[in-house]
Amino acid sequence: VYAAVWRCMAGDEAQEIAEESLVRAYESIGNVNREDDFPVYLFRAMLDAMEQASVTYKNIEVMTVYARIMQLDFKPRRALILRYIYGFTYEQIMQKSQITVDELQEDLAQARELLTGITCCESYRKRIQAYIDNEMVRMERMVIEAHAEECDNCRRFITEVDELFGVGEYIEIPGSFAQAVMDRVEIEYEHENEFIATPEQEEFMKSI
Repeated sequence: VYAAVWRCMAGDEAQEIAEESLVRAYESIGNVNREDDFPVYLFRAMLDAMEQASVTYKNIEVMTVYARIMQLDFKPRRALILRYIYGFTYEQIMQKSQITVDELQEDLAQARELLTGITCCESYRKRIQAYIDNEMVRMERMVIEAHAEECDNCRRFITEVDELFGVGEYIEIPGSFAQAVMDRVEIEYEHENEFIATPEQEEFMKSI
């Protein structure tokens, strides 16, 4: 969450909005119907906090991509959020979502094609997702690269996805970030005499 916010705003503003996102998630985590929905739910909480903040974005294009992600259907949206926002590997996404690699690549292809407006060749579209995500061996990569040299659409797709979702420089999370979130939760909620954390809230705080 911190890294996703940082891509749009910097410094103290990024930490403040990231903290607010997690506090909001803590407050209403009981509204999540399935564990599978939680990454999407947390992303939405982050986006809401960013949209309501009175700050200047350092990268409005990234914020626009985030907003467009939320307009996707659930499965492609979840796959893209897990991969792009949280940095899950294919294996982690498949285990969490209980889907096959073929289904995952289809979800990612749908999401990226809708966001870029470019459709890949049918026989390559799923494998190109693995190429973009560095989830294939060198020999397979060479096959995709050879095809992209001959196919304008697939080459433009790879370039456009890289421009939209390229991670760029390493983002270091401040060592005090987790404690700051826990302190805010304690100040805003747990000081209330009648407040009792739910099991979901307790588990959420442990994960931080």
